Amino acid sequence: MEKQIVNIGPRLKQRRKEMHIKQIDMAKQLGVSQAFLSNVEAGRINCSLPLLTDICCILNVTPDYLILGHMRGNKASSDLIDELKMCNTEELEAIKRIVDAFVIKKTGMYA
Repeated sequence: MEKQIVNIGPRLKQRRKEMHIKQIDMAKQLGVSQAFLSNVEAGRINCSLPLLTDICCILNVTPDYLILGHMRGNKASSDLIDELKMCNTEELEAIKRIVDAFVIKKTGMYA
């Protein structure tokens, strides 16, 4: 579990950069020092749950994205989910590869 906590920092930093938010600006929004945020991004220290929640709001991600590296929140329409249930294993694997390609393109990270 400790490995996941260390990975919060790099994912936080990557997402912040994707959104073109300067570290100093984000630190100000969060009410923390730039040094503190830098240490979180480097994986040297952890942040509190309330701070993690604020970070997620600023970065427009769910906590599971920062903690686990992927989002489990369901923003897909129920129609899409119902249609996916009609697919066989081979079709689902092909769809997964397509979705993974979009995620990699958008985030630069493997899904």
